[in-house]
Amino acid sequence: MARPQEKGLRYFPFDVDFFSDRKIKVLFGRYGADGITVYIYLLTEIYRENGYYLKKEEDFYYIVSADLNMSSDKIEQIIEFLCERSMFDKQLFVSDDVLTARSIQRRFQEAVSEKGKKTPVEVDGNIWLLEKEETKSYIKCMKKNNSSPKNKGFSLKNEGYSPEKLNKEKESKINKNKLNESKLKEKREKEIYGKYSRVTLTPDEYDLLIQDYNDDTDAIIDFLDEKMEANGYRYNNCYLKIREWAADAYLNEVKPKLEKHSLGKLIEDVRADMSEEKRNEYLKKYGKYIPQKQEE
Repeated sequence: MARPQEKGLRYFPFDVDFFSDRKIKVLFGRYGADGITVYIYLLTEIYRENGYYLKKEEDFYYIVSADLNMSSDKIEQIIEFLCERSMFDKQLFVSDDVLTARSIQRRFQEAVSEKGKKTPVEVDGNIWLLEKEETKSYIKCMKKNNSSPKNKGFSLKNEGYSPEKLNKEKESKINKNKLNESKLKEKREKEIYGKYSRVTLTPDEYDLLIQDYNDDTDAIIDFLDEKMEANGYRYNNCYLKIREWAADAYLNEVKPKLEKHSLGKLIEDVRADMSEEKRNEYLKKYGKYIPQKQEE
């Protein structure tokens, strides 16, 4: 009995100049190690699963989230960023939920060259991105039958189809693709902030917060992020919540306590190096600023 043909690869080449690539530098600059981790994870899944593409199935983001211990929202945002930067093909991802790229397919066909000498390697022509002149002779593009009944050898009339109906179906698909692109753009405009990745702000919103709260901005965002995580909240408009209560709560309640604690620690450190006489005099003058321990 013949062994079933493996669809994916057991390993893939990793360029030693990986971090010299400008796109990788931009990815790292935007998302840090998380961005690189997600990208390499997806590459391994693509090459392992099918060799040259990965289909985004139901609960895809939650599965990746569990594997990488990151929020699903952050993973979704990173993947959208990768598509925008052409590290994955955006059109195929929006229309068919397929993650692939020309560079991935070039590596794939090189990796299966030995296998191709013995038997042609079949690929799905509907998602194969390489031009005919780029595609090796041992790669056999298998195109699925066109879904249009006209190409299936039976009458449009008998099957209840008409040119008007086909045009409507085509227009519906185009509108769906436009809607998906619009959703991607809307999500892309908001960036994720905070340790728990619960705060989302547009660049304009973040700039407005910087103008009003200066160096306190990031601390305010972290404060809101921790509150949302602790209470399980999710806000569609985090900017509004910062304006409504989070900024005032941090500046009027949290920050004064932090400053008092920091000053108290400084005073204690200075007193430690003084003589007992100087220490008592210093304590009399500044002791009121030292936080008092709570009685149990």
